[in-house]
Amino acid sequence: KPVPFASGMGSKFFLAAAITVLACAGGANAFLSTAPSPQLGSWNKKSTSSTHRHANGREGTRGATCQLNSMVESLFGVKRSAQYHEERALHHEERLAYHRAELAKLRGERSADIQKQRATAGSGSWEARAMQKARNEARPLSICFVDLSNTCRSPAAAAILRSRVAALGLTADFEVRSRSTGAGVRDWFKDEMRTSIETVSYDPRMLSHASKRGLSAAFPSLRASAPISRDDLTADIIVCMDKSNEREVLAAANHWGVKGVDGRTRLLTTYCRSGTRTTDIPDPYYGAQGSGQGGKVFDKVLDLIEDGCKGLVRDLCPDSA
Repeated sequence: KPVPFASGMGSKFFLAAAITVLACAGGANAFLSTAPSPQLGSWNKKSTSSTHRHANGREGTRGATCQLNSMVESLFGVKRSAQYHEERALHHEERLAYHRAELAKLRGERSADIQKQRATAGSGSWEARAMQKARNEARPLSICFVDLSNTCRSPAAAAILRSRVAALGLTADFEVRSRSTGAGVRDWFKDEMRTSIETVSYDPRMLSHASKRGLSAAFPSLRASAPISRDDLTADIIVCMDKSNEREVLAAANHWGVKGVDGRTRLLTTYCRSGTRTTDIPDPYYGAQGSGQGGKVFDKVLDLIEDGCKGLVRDLCPDSA
């Protein structure tokens, strides 16, 4: 921590000493200006008058005063600069403490969310029970993946899950679909707003990156995005890509009067096993094309989705995964 250069009695003593030194220096300058030349060896009284000596003395005093003023200004400038940096350091320390507290809070919320969603599941028992219930009723387990626009994340998640269950020979045991939460339209679940929802096909960038992983066959061809409906909310498991999607699903369920949706809704990151700390699958829509920094966004998203789907299948079918 910077220490002010001078303060209190110390600064007063220093300034007094400086004045004395500079005053003496000014007097010495005045005296020397009237002293005889060593070469002459005698005092030249004719060339040195009392008026001349006094004038030189005044000039020396003024010079000393200017030097003193300059030094005082310099000292106070250093003091002001030190005070400024001390205040900025204190400000940044406070901001750092605030952000650390917020980060700890967010990490605590994530931990609480996971514990809440797995409170009745244990090591996947809730999902396993849902799977067993569907088999007992001789029907496929219905899973609905949800994101904002149903063009990138949710169709990719559906394709990855289809690919994984197909590899296990369990295709007939699952009904997998993907839906949107209105693509950003406010109150999209109200009847008068449904016509305002834009329907588009899959994002070609996601298709391109997914095809490199052999997933293109799991994407239905020539399909337009679709918002989640009342019937979709009856799925055995509703898997959301982020918390915003989850809130929208619960708002739609409340509006339509569909009960029990909260207990059947999960975040996909709940099933991730890679140790990720994020609660959301990020939306790669604004990522750039190609294999550069923007292209890496799609690969990172696909990595997270694959991790989550792998964990989901493990919880649903612990004996097969």
